[in-house]
Amino acid sequence: AERRAYMPTSPPLEELVAKHTFLGPLLPPPAFDVPSALRRLSLPPQLQGPATRPGIRSESLAVGRALGGVDKATAERWRIIAGRPDLLESTARAVQSVHILPFAGNRASSRRATRFIVPNGHRSLLKPDTPRWALLTALARCFVRQQDEGEREHLARCCRFDAWAYQAPLDKPAIALVILLMMACYAETEPEFPPLELSLRVRDGIRPEDDSHASRDPTAYCLMENCRHWVRRMEVDQLFAHPHPCCPLCGGAVSFAWQCGATEVIFPTRRSSAAEDGGNQDESQELA
Repeated sequence: AERRAYMPTSPPLEELVAKHTFLGPLLPPPAFDVPSALRRLSLPPQLQGPATRPGIRSESLAVGRALGGVDKATAERWRIIAGRPDLLESTARAVQSVHILPFAGNRASSRRATRFIVPNGHRSLLKPDTPRWALLTALARCFVRQQDEGEREHLARCCRFDAWAYQAPLDKPAIALVILLMMACYAETEPEFPPLELSLRVRDGIRPEDDSHASRDPTAYCLMENCRHWVRRMEVDQLFAHPHPCCPLCGGAVSFAWQCGATEVIFPTRRSSAAEDGGNQDESQELA
């Protein structure tokens, strides 16, 4: 019999929100619309966060796979993280350098965001055995695929949270997401952790043979919408010479692509910038 890939399980979203009082404000409201968010921002949320990390289709999707389950292996990952102050300090430093500093417009905004990551700080999310630590674990469980949810719907819901969080990159939803992503990366790479199955790897949207190259040269890759797989820029140029390109990894139709680290939106048969061609951003409608 064919072996099915393991997928983590988690309580229903409604149950999680009802149990954790402070979880609801971290989640996007029903009225939040991804295309509208793209039009309001000078730099689209996908370019601010997930599209700067090649191989990751959605940050919250990656977090849910690595840290959102209620199984023994996931519980062990959380136990190891909580018991290693060095990992908590490394997480804080990573969030500070790769996320807070690039977005901080001034010292005041940087200080407000930093309070969420100072180990043992009064407002820190990185403080085990506290309600704020429980909030982190509950948020990770929100990103697990629900029983009545298809794979495409799950990806769209996670992308919606990514866009919601990156509207305000120094507020708690975005900081919590980046904290969890760093933890997920540790869970995948540190030998002390229970190994993640291949189906749960953080960088699930790229060919394995491209993974190391993308880490060295991220700007050589583009994120394909709406499947959110990553392919080399030269390959995108070839695909987009045709008016109806398909993703080489999954065969799905591609509306446009983001180049990593750039504000350029690449369309089939032509290119335009996100700032100059706002009308075409409606093509991202399927993300919602």
